[in-house]
Amino acid sequence: EARRRAAEREAREAARVRSVVTTVLSELCQRAAVRHVRAEEAVRREAARAAEQVEKAAAAAAKRAAAEERARRIEAEKEEARVKRQQEKEAREAERTREAALKHMRGVKAAAERRAVHVDLRVAQSE
Repeated sequence: EARRRAAEREAREAARVRSVVTTVLSELCQRAAVRHVRAEEAVRREAARAAEQVEKAAAAAAKRAAAEERARRIEAEKEEARVKRQQEKEAREAERTREAALKHMRGVKAAAERRAVHVDLRVAQSE
């Protein structure tokens, strides 16, 4: 009888130890699972932050590229306007030169005609 009671007591003690071990293992597993979930969440948050930074950098690069393109276009327009003004100036100068040449030629022609008339008068007077 005493052996049986001792065996029952040992069985109860072993069951209690198994229960405690099972409870402790269960808690450890839960803690590990919670740490794992938290680590995954941290990785997801970090990935989201990195993706957001990449998007911001891409947007900033696109904005810079657009600004540079606008600046190039404005510079090209300014250069085009400068060339056009230069061409117009050269055209006006060429026109002034042409007018001056025509005026000079008309003066030369008139002087030649006056000389011819003068020569004709002398020839007529000598006859």
